[in-house]
Amino acid sequence: MFSFQNLLKRLLSIPLLIILIFSSAIAKERIFDVCVYGETPAGITAALQVAKMGKSVVLISTNNHVGGMATSGLTATDLNNFRIAGGFTKEFYQRIYTHYLDSSAWRAEGRAAFFERSKKRTYTGKNDSLKMQWVYESGVGEKIFKQMLHDHGVHVIYNQRINLKSSPI
Repeated sequence: MFSFQNLLKRLLSIPLLIILIFSSAIAKERIFDVCVYGETPAGITAALQVAKMGKSVVLISTNNHVGGMATSGLTATDLNNFRIAGGFTKEFYQRIYTHYLDSSAWRAEGRAAFFERSKKRTYTGKNDSLKMQWVYESGVGEKIFKQMLHDHGVHVIYNQRINLKSSPI
């Protein structure tokens, strides 16, 4: 049934919706000191270092993930000399180690059985004295990278690419 009151509500809701959309878009605009383009471990490390230096930083991912090959299947790092890993790399591998200390992280077999079996193909896969592990699942690695970015205050924008057609270069 037609009523003037319903018509008025609908007409007033359209401008309100437009105002909400524009205010939302304006509120999301942020200015950063540094923009890092690329979601690989190198890009992540650069963004983390910038944040550690006290600057605001945004990391642009060209897809819906972070970590590049380190979170897309290449998850058994040939880290024969584990003592050379430092900084954010060491932090990453230590977080991996901590994650897998939880028995609920192991589904098919236990921690001890896995590492005994893995000695033949990934050196030892971990170092208990340094609390580092370099054999992990892709999803776990990505989760840890995302947590590190969050913990250090790095803003991440996903699914963005440079528009080369509009670039002045």
